[in-house]
Amino acid sequence: IGSSRILDIAERIVGPFVQLDSFSIVGIAVGCQAAIYWHRDPFGSVPRGTEFQRPLAMNLLIYLQDLTEDIGPLRVIPGSHRRHLIMDQQRREKPHSRERLINVRAGDGVLIHNNLVHSRSPNRSPRDRIHLSIVYSFSCMRPTLDFARPELREIVSELRAVRNPRLLRLFGEDPAAHARYN
Repeated sequence: IGSSRILDIAERIVGPFVQLDSFSIVGIAVGCQAAIYWHRDPFGSVPRGTEFQRPLAMNLLIYLQDLTEDIGPLRVIPGSHRRHLIMDQQRREKPHSRERLINVRAGDGVLIHNNLVHSRSPNRSPRDRIHLSIVYSFSCMRPTLDFARPELREIVSELRAVRNPRLLRLFGEDPAAHARYN
């Protein structure tokens, strides 16, 4: 979650304003009818033009098993974070002509711009498909995580003690946010 390599990449994309937004374990059970469903992630929008737009959020997907044809690869539409792409309900549930299937290995992570159109694939294997979803957002945004929870308060207290502003910001404490954004 707070790996310095991941944080380095996120900060190169959006600047030193990254905080955790949410953390979840996502699964598609054996026999689940979950099929293709193209979407953008939270805070995602249809891009205004083809120039790069700094994401409001990034989703790190970490898969807990190899993604094969049977277990169902991640589907992405390359460049869709820079294109005006809108699909009706019927098209959202079908393969796309420009899609690319991402077959990652267990433990690999994929960092997604919140405007990138992507989808799961059906799980036709005899095992559940499970991945972690870790969403990072700007430190000025209201996160989904409640940093006042006792478990997170304990982490923040330790970060205060070592005076690490970068990690404090990651865990929702950014005293300079108001001045920076206003």
